[in-house]
Amino acid sequence: MRLGRVAMAGLVVWVGLAGVGCAGAGAPAPAAGIVQAAQPSPAPPTATASGALSGVDERGGVAVLPFQEADAAVLHPGQPVRLTFPAVPGLTLPGRVHAIAPTAVSISGVANYWVTIALLAGDSRLRAGMSVTADVTVG
Repeated sequence: MRLGRVAMAGLVVWVGLAGVGCAGAGAPAPAAGIVQAAQPSPAPPTATASGALSGVDERGGVAVLPFQEADAAVLHPGQPVRLTFPAVPGLTLPGRVHAIAPTAVSISGVANYWVTIALLAGDSRLRAGMSVTADVTVG
């Protein structure tokens, strides 16, 4: 049996291919195919930092977080951010990188750059000073 690679809903699935179709082209057998293996698609690369919310309300807010120099090197304004909050399990909010500090600060002997992230939505359960983790999509 020949195998074909098909990407569906974030998964890469290897399916058995049906016999040769018109003009000699193989075609995936959608109903009779046999799944040989399923692998999740790799997640896009991210740069991650944690810290505290600077300000927030129901419409949005701001977080200024320290990113290590290797992560800061691949950041630029406008990149999408996924924000999570330990105090509110299950809450994920969208954001965007707004600005990156031009100079580093040393935190525990490691160069970090303060990055301002704009929250594109808010939640009434959030308060300034609460912990936040930001995952910036860099790839």
